[in-house]
Amino acid sequence: MIVHDLRGPLTSIMGSLQMLQNSDYDMQLVREFVPLSIESGTALLGMINDLLDVSKMEAGAIELDRTQFDLCEVVQTAVEGLRPLAVEKGLTLEVLCPSEPLEVTADQGYVRRILTNLVTNSIKFTWEGGITVTLEGSDDSEDALIRVADTGEGIPEAFRERLFEKFAQAESRQQGKKLGTGLGLTFVKMATEAHGGTVSVESEMGKGSTFTVRIPRGG
Repeated sequence: MIVHDLRGPLTSIMGSLQMLQNSDYDMQLVREFVPLSIESGTALLGMINDLLDVSKMEAGAIELDRTQFDLCEVVQTAVEGLRPLAVEKGLTLEVLCPSEPLEVTADQGYVRRILTNLVTNSIKFTWEGGITVTLEGSDDSEDALIRVADTGEGIPEAFRERLFEKFAQAESRQQGKKLGTGLGLTFVKMATEAHGGTVSVESEMGKGSTFTVRIPRGG
């Protein structure tokens, strides 16, 4: 399955480059196929990074680079990079932050990827409405909460128990699409737990899903 999922974007890249070469690099085709190749390459790199990091975590070979930062700033920057994906599908993408800085001590790169994987997943399975990312402190202020809520199709109850398993896969009821390797959500779970946190999901078919990541603020 992982070979199949890696083959998809790689085939797209190779096909685009072959088309450009055969057309003697016609500029109209360059403008059409280069963005497609970049998008496919980015997807391929993301899957490879998730696979490598999940393997490292399973082997206990991962080391977190903990620094103190404002969680809202990092999340807003990450979301802006994903906004074109939402706009392309006609979806809204909103970030709600507390009035005061939400300082955390964590691995900034991993937190950014946790957020990116969750938002990308929500965009993939939302066809109308949008995604809202909400940041807040816990009641005792010891944890930071990241909630990614969408208005998508929802997750079948029978699948929720294995949603974060490596290579988990499920059929989309409305569009016949698959969740793919499931490495993105596996990375989310393992990276969150490496910080001493937890991740959970609530979902209702036809109304959407909400993923909640809880990370200790003090690291």
